Amino acid sequence: MSLERQIQQESERFQTLLGRLSDTQWSEAALPKAKSHVEACRSQAHLAQEKIITFNAASEKEHKHLVDMKGHGAKHVWYKVRGKLEHRLEEQERKWLQEFEKYKEEEHHLAVLNEEICSAEKHLHQCQRSYEEFLETNVLNNAIYLLQHAHHTIAIARRELDHSLDMNTFDLFSHSAFAEIAESSHLAKARNAAAQSQRFINEAKRVYPKILDIGDLHVNQNNLVFNIMFDNIWTDMSMRKMIHEASNRISRADTLLVNILAGMKAKLQECEADRDKTNEVVKQLMAKHFSTRITMVKNIIGPPPPYSS
Repeated sequence: MSLERQIQQESERFQTLLGRLSDTQWSEAALPKAKSHVEACRSQAHLAQEKIITFNAASEKEHKHLVDMKGHGAKHVWYKVRGKLEHRLEEQERKWLQEFEKYKEEEHHLAVLNEEICSAEKHLHQCQRSYEEFLETNVLNNAIYLLQHAHHTIAIARRELDHSLDMNTFDLFSHSAFAEIAESSHLAKARNAAAQSQRFINEAKRVYPKILDIGDLHVNQNNLVFNIMFDNIWTDMSMRKMIHEASNRISRADTLLVNILAGMKAKLQECEADRDKTNEVVKQLMAKHFSTRITMVKNIIGPPPPYSS
C-alpha cells in the first residue's frame, strides 16, 4: 500500500472518530452505510472466487497442453519433425504463465477483499453496538421522563386523597353539605390525577416494555347527590373506607414506582459511563492518530541536508 493511500485511510478513520465525538447519534447514519459496505465486499469476494475457479481451470488446461508437448506424445513428435517444437513450447509456456498469473492475481485480490470484509464486519459490529447503546440510552431517558411525570401526578393524587379524608373526618362530626362537596371535589381531583399517572405509566411501558407492573391506579368517585340526601354515619364510613383503600393502593404503587425509577436511573448512569469511557478511548486514538501523522510527515521530509559552506 502506498504512503499516500495510508495517509488517506488514516484521515478517513480520523473523520469517523471525530464524528463519533461530535455527534452522539453518529451510529444511526453509519449503520446502513456499514451494512452496505459489508454486502458490497462480500459480493466482490464472491465474484473474485468465481474468477479464481475460471482462471484456475484455464491455467490447468494450458499447463496440460504444455506437458503434452514436452512429453513423447503425438504433438511432441509432430512439432519436432516440423522443427517448430521450441517455438511452440515457448508459446504454450507463455499462455500457461499468462493464465496462471491471472489466477494468482485474483487469489491476491480475494485475500485483500477478505481482509477488507473482516475490517468492515468489525466496523459494522461497532456501529450496531453503538446504535443499540444510543437507542437504549434514548429509550431510558424517555421512559424516565414519563415516569417522573407519573410520580408527580401520583403525589398530587395522594395529597388530594388526604384532603378528601380530612373532609370526611370533618363531615363525620358536622354532617355538613359543604364538607360533602369538598370531600367529593378532592376525590375527583385525586381520580383525575391518578388517571393521568396511569396514562404516563402506560406510555412509559410502550416506550420501555421492561418496566414492571405497579398495579391499578384507579380512584372510585362517590355519588355526591346520594351522600348529601342520605348523609349519615354509614355513608360517611363507607366513603372513608373507599378513600383509605384508594390511598393505600396509590401509596403502594408510588413506592414501586420510586424503586423502578431508581433502578432505571442507575442503568442510565451505567450507559452514560460506558459512553464516556468509549469517548475517552476515541480521544486517545485521536491523539495517537495525530502523532502517527506527524511521524509519517517527518519520515517523508527527512532530515535536512548537512550545511556546507
